Amino acid sequence: MEPTAPAASPRKRLHARSRGERLLPRDPSALLSGPDVEQLLGIARVTLWRWLKDGHFPPPDRLLPGRPPRRAWLRRTYETWSANRGGQA
Repeated sequence: MEPTAPAASPRKRLHARSRGERLLPRDPSALLSGPDVEQLLGIARVTLWRWLKDGHFPPPDRLLPGRPPRRAWLRRTYETWSANRGGQA
């Protein structure tokens, strides 16, 4: 019987993330940028970042490529937060 390759350990996956590798969803509409979130909530950029700082809104899930990297949320993160909050902005 031939030995099988060991499964990737969580530590190895964490190390890959620390090198800056990000897994993006296949569907681009699954990501919401800061301006997307601001438009959905009807708030200003300053309000969004204040909510992030105060813990009223979840932190971004991903960094989008670019200089500087842009923050993005998974659509399901936003929808979960919105449902738990009753959809109030």
